[in-house]
Amino acid sequence: MECPMCWELYAQNRVARNLLCGHTYCSICLESIYNVNKRIECPLCRTKHEPHVKPHLLSKNYVAMDLASKHLEVQQINSIIIRKKFELCPIHTKLPLQFFCEDDQTNMCTECIAEHYGHKFFKYEHSVSLQQNRLGKIQSKLKTQYEILEKQVKGFDNCKEQLQLENVKLMQQLEEQFDRLIKKVEQRKQELRDQQLKIFNTECEQIDQELAFNQSLLTNMASLTTKLDQKQGELKGVKALKSNDLIKEIDDLEEQVDRDVAQQKQLKISEIKKLPKLVFDQKLINEISKFGQFKKDVSNPQICFFGDKHKILIYNIENNEWTFKQMPNNTLEYNYYAAAVSLPSGDIIITGGGVSRNTMLISPSKGFQSQALKSMYFPRKEHACVYLDGFVYAIGGYDGSAKQMLSCCEKYSLASDEWKIIDPLQKQKCAFAAAAAINKYIYVFGGFDGRERLNTIERYSVKENQWKVLDVKFKQGFSNAAAISYDDNKILILGGGSNQGFSYDLQVYDVNEQVVKTLSRMNEGRDLRNKLVIFDNNLFACGGNNQSIEKYSLSQQVWVNLKSYDQLVQDNLDSWCSALTFELNSSNSISNLLKHNQQKQQQYQKYKFEDQMSFENDSFNQDAQSEELDDLEDYAYNQQAGGLFQI
Repeated sequence: MECPMCWELYAQNRVARNLLCGHTYCSICLESIYNVNKRIECPLCRTKHEPHVKPHLLSKNYVAMDLASKHLEVQQINSIIIRKKFELCPIHTKLPLQFFCEDDQTNMCTECIAEHYGHKFFKYEHSVSLQQNRLGKIQSKLKTQYEILEKQVKGFDNCKEQLQLENVKLMQQLEEQFDRLIKKVEQRKQELRDQQLKIFNTECEQIDQELAFNQSLLTNMASLTTKLDQKQGELKGVKALKSNDLIKEIDDLEEQVDRDVAQQKQLKISEIKKLPKLVFDQKLINEISKFGQFKKDVSNPQICFFGDKHKILIYNIENNEWTFKQMPNNTLEYNYYAAAVSLPSGDIIITGGGVSRNTMLISPSKGFQSQALKSMYFPRKEHACVYLDGFVYAIGGYDGSAKQMLSCCEKYSLASDEWKIIDPLQKQKCAFAAAAAINKYIYVFGGFDGRERLNTIERYSVKENQWKVLDVKFKQGFSNAAAISYDDNKILILGGGSNQGFSYDLQVYDVNEQVVKTLSRMNEGRDLRNKLVIFDNNLFACGGNNQSIEKYSLSQQVWVNLKSYDQLVQDNLDSWCSALTFELNSSNSISNLLKHNQQKQQQYQKYKFEDQMSFENDSFNQDAQSEELDDLEDYAYNQQAGGLFQI
């Protein structure tokens, strides 16, 4: 197990080689012999080997190598045992301290005894300094574990506090949703009561009118009966009329009777009125039992990185696993320094990169199928893309064909597949961080204008279509950072670089208070270029310096290193674009629910009220469906993050 020439143990860099004479030497010694005489002569038996027999061609002595390896392993174990039990002598460094000199108050090894002749000494383990050192190490070990456990306890407290806050939020949501439902039911109840009362009053008025006319006619007929009786009395005892006056009066009475009889024949016969039937769809009652369910909104969350024309690197968040996918050369290319953004459907839109104006839709759930969309007006790279309320905003960047910084911005409509020019940035720049907030603003942080890194913040108002430079500024200029919205009114800003190098800071910008604060520090600086993902209250930062990825827990406020992708791609991904993708649960699919409600709306049109009054409850269904449709559209366009969808 030792070379008989140098007496060193065989190792990986000192391979045991068998000479043809049967003796074994290390490769280093054999090389030195060969280099002198251009042939090998055995140091023991003096056998001279042919010049073509070179050291690296000789067979290995695996037995000697194995024995040396085991011996070295035993030595290392013994060394560890000795170091744990004894300290090594500072003078005779390979010997352990085994004794303690009481006269000199010092520790000794076996070689040191001669220097302490005549002194009183005893076993090393009885040394006070040894026991003090042991106690110190035990205390240090306990302190370290105590601090770790204390941090874990604090983490559990933070988790419980976060859980309580989430519970309060969900309870408030529950109350609001059912209050809204109850309000709608009460509103519909009142509408039906009003309509019922209106129909009842209308029918009563009609009956009253007919009754009044009948009573009036009845009164006339009673009066005519009285007059006829009078005339009948006048004719009694009269044999012949002396004039035509009585005849004329009888003619008038007959005419009045004929008129009243004619009117009486035209009158409607009184009958019991029936009000319209009030019908309730029992399906709606049954559906209320399903109103409000606890469901996982999305599944299979993955962070996708696109680059090097046809390469896709995929990180599965739930499994902490990386996969690599090479797309065919005939598919659309992923240009360098493009920008990507996630959609509420789980699909991804990629814009620009290189000198391209291209826009493409990527569908990870369909095997990463790509579809070319309407091109942008301007070629741009190192720009930013932000999704907000059904539109994708392409902001600033660099035009590689014209070789100039851009301030121009445009927005893409998912509904019409059209780009539209919007208000330009106040300053031309690229390599900035961007994110949306409060569903009505887009913020741009820092960037590079061609001469220097910027420390400014610009805000775009969707309603006013106007960019504005805010008064708040960062302490120093920076570029190549990433930003993402969080907790409705906060934006997280991470990584990038300044004149001092990569930034380790995780900063948070409060859009209401307009202040920037440092929240934490990464384990290493990163050139992120808007490659930042938040999912399930965790922040993921990848690449930008090496092939590592780390996660920040927003509840526990700690960074954790995750599995590296270095076995798949040797690239820090600074020129790649990335976005989050996921699969929507079928029962919760936004597109399916919107389609379902559109069908409901079409069905409702068939039963819409016309001229006659009807008491079907479809109007209630329409209100409920309309409101549900509005809620779904709000959900589809406003889920950028927090709870379900923060991207």
